[in-house]
Amino acid sequence: MKIAANKENHEFHILIADSSTVDLFLMEWILRRAGYNQLLLADNGFHALSLLKSNPIDLLITELDMPYLSGIGLSLELRNQPDYNSLPIIMVSSDQDKDSIREAKECGVSHFVSKPINQECFLTGLSAYI
Repeated sequence: MKIAANKENHEFHILIADSSTVDLFLMEWILRRAGYNQLLLADNGFHALSLLKSNPIDLLITELDMPYLSGIGLSLELRNQPDYNSLPIIMVSSDQDKDSIREAKECGVSHFVSKPINQECFLTGLSAYI
């Protein structure tokens, strides 16, 4: 699935937080090809929180397991902030056990995407929120 580039894509602000450089840049590449140019990249949850202080976003994509502050911790932190309590959060992880997915949903995650990242599945999962 390819999401056509349009004016709305260009104005949509997305923060991607992932400790894997390869996955971080893969998701950035997929989103840029789909027309999303307002992207912020973070390599851990604390870095993501720091970026949020001065950069409003429309969507967060976060990895489950990150050093310093996990995707679960980041999601919980955002759900407790009035400005971000309804922010769509997409969690990506190679950990696909039911307990991890349940925990993510309980922490306010909107959608769960499995790694390795498949472009079509990734964009399809995001399409309900963008």
